[in-house]
Amino acid sequence: MPPEWYFILEPLIGMVVGGVVLVGGYKTINHWIERKHERSMAQLQGGLQPAELDRLKAQLEVVEDLAYRLQDVEERLDFAERVLSQQKQPERLPEGK
Repeated sequence: MPPEWYFILEPLIGMVVGGVVLVGGYKTINHWIERKHERSMAQLQGGLQPAELDRLKAQLEVVEDLAYRLQDVEERLDFAERVLSQQKQPERLPEGK
């Protein structure tokens, strides 16, 4: 017969082994779910990688800035046209006969 402490140690070892198996299984399943989620998000984004998405966001900011600057230039041009149209025409000499 095994010693008496073996009856106490055996369930403890079983619980530790069970815990290790459960934690390993949890990590494996969690990793699988994360990978599946990443693939789904990549498909929704049209297959863009994060670096490419960041590059496109930076280009969008540049385009928005250029649109703002273009609007400012158009306003200045309109103002200049109004000022020029309001100026008096110089009086001309009568045509010679």
